[in-house]
Amino acid sequence: MMDRNAIDAAALALSPARPRLLLAAAFSLIAVLGIGFWGYVVWADRTETLRHAQERAQASARLMQEHVRRTVATADLAIRRSQDLIDRYGMPGLDINREAWITVRDMVDNLPEIAALWVHGPTGDSVLSSRQFPVPPGNVADRPYFQAHREGAEFHVGERITGRLSGAQSFTVSRPVLRDGRFRGVVHANIDLDYYSQLYESLDLGAGSAVAVYRSDGKPVLRFPDSEPLDGPDGRIVLRHAVDAATETFEAEGPVPGAMRILSYQRVPTLPLVVFVALSERTELAGWRERAVRGGVLVGLAVLACAGLAYGALRSLEREVAGRRRLADTNAELDAKKQELESANEAFASANRRLNLILHSASDSICGIDRQGRITFANPATSVLTGYANEELLGGNLHALIHSRRADGSPFPALECPVTAVLLNGEDRRGLEDTYWTKAGKPFLVEYTASPMLADGKVEGAVLVFHEIAERKRAEAAMQRARLAAEAASRAKSEFLANMSHEIRTPMNAILGLIHLLQQTELTDRQADYVHKVRVSAQSLLGILNDILDFSKVEAGKLELERVDFRLDDLLQTLAVIVGSAAQEKDIDVLFSVAPDVPLDLIGDPLRLQQILINLAGNAIKFTETGEVVVAVRVHSLSNDRAVLEFAVRDTGIGIAPEQRERLFQAFSQADSSTTRRFGGTGLGLAICARLVRLMNGAMEVESEFGKGSVFRFHAEFGCHAGNGAGIGSGAGPAGRLPRQVPRDLTVLVVDDNATAREVLSEIAAAFGWAVTACADGQAAIDELERAAAAGDPYDVVLMDWKMPGMDGIEAARRIRADARAGTPMIIVISGYGRDRLGARFEETGAAGFLVKPVTASTLLDAVTVAYARTEPQGEGVRLPAALPAPSFPTLRSEAEGGGRAAGGLSGDAWDGSRALHGRRLLLADDNAISQQVAREILERAGAAVTVAATGRQAVDCVRAAAQPFDAVLLDVQMPDMDGFAATAAIRALPGGQRLPIIAMTASALPADRQRCLDNGMNAHVPKPLDLPQLFATLTRWIGPPLLAVRPCTPCAPGPIPSRGQTMLTAAASHGGSKLTVAVSDRSAEDLPSDLPGIDLDDALNRLGGDVGLLHRFIGRFASDYRDVADRISAALDSDDLTAAKGVAHELKSVAGNVGAVRLSAAADAVQIAAHLGDAGAAGAQLPVLHAELALVLESAALLAVEPVGTGNAGNGGDSGRSAKSRKELAEKLPQFAILLHDSNFAAAEEFAMLAPLLADSVDPSTMKGLSSAIDGLDFIRALGIVQQIARDLGLPLPTV
Repeated sequence: MMDRNAIDAAALALSPARPRLLLAAAFSLIAVLGIGFWGYVVWADRTETLRHAQERAQASARLMQEHVRRTVATADLAIRRSQDLIDRYGMPGLDINREAWITVRDMVDNLPEIAALWVHGPTGDSVLSSRQFPVPPGNVADRPYFQAHREGAEFHVGERITGRLSGAQSFTVSRPVLRDGRFRGVVHANIDLDYYSQLYESLDLGAGSAVAVYRSDGKPVLRFPDSEPLDGPDGRIVLRHAVDAATETFEAEGPVPGAMRILSYQRVPTLPLVVFVALSERTELAGWRERAVRGGVLVGLAVLACAGLAYGALRSLEREVAGRRRLADTNAELDAKKQELESANEAFASANRRLNLILHSASDSICGIDRQGRITFANPATSVLTGYANEELLGGNLHALIHSRRADGSPFPALECPVTAVLLNGEDRRGLEDTYWTKAGKPFLVEYTASPMLADGKVEGAVLVFHEIAERKRAEAAMQRARLAAEAASRAKSEFLANMSHEIRTPMNAILGLIHLLQQTELTDRQADYVHKVRVSAQSLLGILNDILDFSKVEAGKLELERVDFRLDDLLQTLAVIVGSAAQEKDIDVLFSVAPDVPLDLIGDPLRLQQILINLAGNAIKFTETGEVVVAVRVHSLSNDRAVLEFAVRDTGIGIAPEQRERLFQAFSQADSSTTRRFGGTGLGLAICARLVRLMNGAMEVESEFGKGSVFRFHAEFGCHAGNGAGIGSGAGPAGRLPRQVPRDLTVLVVDDNATAREVLSEIAAAFGWAVTACADGQAAIDELERAAAAGDPYDVVLMDWKMPGMDGIEAARRIRADARAGTPMIIVISGYGRDRLGARFEETGAAGFLVKPVTASTLLDAVTVAYARTEPQGEGVRLPAALPAPSFPTLRSEAEGGGRAAGGLSGDAWDGSRALHGRRLLLADDNAISQQVAREILERAGAAVTVAATGRQAVDCVRAAAQPFDAVLLDVQMPDMDGFAATAAIRALPGGQRLPIIAMTASALPADRQRCLDNGMNAHVPKPLDLPQLFATLTRWIGPPLLAVRPCTPCAPGPIPSRGQTMLTAAASHGGSKLTVAVSDRSAEDLPSDLPGIDLDDALNRLGGDVGLLHRFIGRFASDYRDVADRISAALDSDDLTAAKGVAHELKSVAGNVGAVRLSAAADAVQIAAHLGDAGAAGAQLPVLHAELALVLESAALLAVEPVGTGNAGNGGDSGRSAKSRKELAEKLPQFAILLHDSNFAAAEEFAMLAPLLADSVDPSTMKGLSSAIDGLDFIRALGIVQQIARDLGLPLPTV
């Protein structure tokens, strides 16, 4: 303590004020001298920098001047060589002298600084150009250089110009062309400015610099960079200086105010040009400024260093004293810290003991590992699990002890060990399953976590935590067994459903077939109506059964929706038929409310949508005792190609309690068990509906109040055709169907006691543009009719509900008819029951029509239209033009004729298939001869001219070579050489191929196959065997109605209908409009045995137009070609070649269907589908059926072979079927007919009308049909070939034509 006091006293004695003053004076002197010296050095450096910049500017100017002089000299040399060329060839003809042009072009190509060289005539017209031969037209008489030479200048360097053809900028060097001292033109060279741009960039003059060339008269020639103004102020300064001196360097202000530049110019010797280079003073002094700043910083630092040293000397004594004082204070603080450290050590020891207790008590094994992988810590759980003592673990290598082998016993490299990876990269590793080994060599499965121990960011070791997972693995194995059992149960269920699907669909198909046969018989109007409704219901039932039995696909997520065109109003009419009877039984009103803006032509899956609506509407009727069920459709969103519709089904039934709604959409569940006991059902319907709605990109929701009713609502997305905005008020029909005419300006009275029904009917009628009034009972309707008639505005139509309280609709209608004051409106009675329930009372009312609820827009329009068509007198102004019946839709009887209406459409004559394709040219491609001939016969009988091809490549060649384009192509998908898809792609690539309708024909009728056809560019798809209504409907939709007007065949005209087997041909004369109907075959069904095993005669003759001779030939050919087809399929299945089996079955389905072997075709279809799905067992199960059905068909073929066959074929029958008189007449008239055909004389059509009866007695029906088709299509060349073949077959001579 005494020493420290002595030091403190000495420190205070060594700090007087005088040393401080001396140090301050010394510091000031050093600072002044240093700053002054630094200022002198900086200024000298600036002067030197500017001098160097001026020298650089002068050098650049000299270089620029030399380049300009050399460039002009080069251009002048090129011009003189061009003058020599002109002297050699002369100006006349120079513009077409290719040799001269090549010389000039090659010369210019070798001179990169010259952009182009031109020769101009005395008027300025371009004569020769190095750029193009011949020279493009142009005139330069207005150019200054041309005018200068015309005025006598011998040499001229021009200012900057812009090329009129190229748009490029250049300056010109030119000389005149003189002959005998007279001006004959100008030769000029364009100097490319890009050449000088590159020169400027190579000079690297720095930012703010510029180079320029001016003419002596002040006109600018070039200036770079482009950002510089061409005529800047520094240019004018340079030109003023250049008047007095050839070169000079000085400073001046640049284009930017305040920015000084170093300018150096050079006059170009012998040329009127001045070149100057401008350097930015700021840029040139940038280095000097940087050096000045650095020097200033260094000087400042030196001054500050001196100040710091002085200040440090002054503060050193003070720090000495202060240090001694702090030393005493530090000693006291160290004593206090010592006591705190001892307390912390005690706390750490306590915490360490607790941590050891935790580690030793943990159930998981925990190990600490150092950077070499040695174990530094292991808790007791590790010893228990591994079998090693703690002493054996500590210091041992973790990987070598417990992780050195894999699960199969093979070595596990240490570098692949997860713990090693943690030590190397310092990242956590976690494994759900790994294999460790005990000391005894027994493996055990563990789940582990390895984490790094980090110190200052460096890995110092790792911590491994692991535990055994044997119990978890046992649980997982149990779960796996349960899952496999569940999958096996699901497969069993799916197999059961698949088997049930086949078992149920088979009788349903039989029912539909019998209904079809029943419809071909003579039925009363009521029977026809009943049969039609049974057929519609059976088809819907079959579709619903298919969906329910395919529920396994829904569960597996494999259900795919179709995308086909359909009409929403047709779907609703079918729905009305299906749910109408159930509603009638319970006396419930079923109403359809479709908003006017809802598009009717949609693209989607109509069967699935109908299934949803049938389910929801059926449930609504089932759970409603009184009241109404309303099916509403509204637009949620609409675009050009997409429509999202909102469907709602509302009822007034029992409702659903809130706690029961959660289970509604679960499979096999209903609201409660009492529902099943009371109403029945599986509880599967809503679950399927909800999943189908999700597949339609929608969602289903329900609103319900217990005891008051429910509303099931869902959205569904559909495609729609661009511009399709036709709603219920437009009268538009589907594609291929003529638009229905909508009566306009009608006044309509709606009478119904149900407020909702009044609202819905009023909405539908208003959508057609009709004025609508509604009444709630019959008496109010009579009063309103009397009022309107008295006011001179009587009603046109009354829509009268039948069942109303007080006065029902029948009584009200009777009173209206008896009341002269009520006017004479048309009364259409609406009822939820069939008209037969009304009996004779309906006839007494004089009503004009009858509608069954639910009423759709289409059925209402049909009823009103039919009523007007029936009541308007012939020849008077009919309010509604009669619509032509469309080929693809059958005739429907009106209620007034005694038949119920199940679908829309007007009454009219039955459709005549023989007119459907009249005048059309079709290409048919099919490799199967029988299928090809069947399709050809069908199409030619419908009036088409048919060209056939056996392969896809032949089809493409036919389309390519056709002189007149085909109207459509019918293309089999599976053909040799080139299949239908490849043929479609090739046809689409031909000119006009994109617009040609291509219709696929295939026996594969699965939705995926149809979609594949559409995806590969085909327009439509028809299944094989051919369904004639579908075939003609598809063709009509894509190619339109017949081209030529023909008279209906006899079955459509008054008179007796020919028996089956009598084929009718229609010949249309091309001029005079005369037509002739000719019978070409007198074979009838009586020529056939009463029963043909395995053959459905009605189906076969229907496909062949009743031609018995064709049926004989087709069945005989089938027996010849397909006798071993079942064995071929069996052999393919035995060799596991499902592809080959599918191909043979695919072909058999089509061919068998064409000859009426319906059951054989169905069995082949089953084999085809099973092979497509890869189910060899299911395919093999059909083999007994195939063998049995094939044997029956072969038996029928043998039976037909022994029957006497009088085909009428001239080639087979000789002269036995012809009289001598007919032969003589043919021999006389056939040559004249051939001459008319050869001359393409239209009189050939009239000649054919006279020859047809003679030919029909002697010629095969198919040949006759082909000849008739060729004449109708005015294809006289093809007709001549057929006539020549007929003459050869009959042995008749023809003149050489």
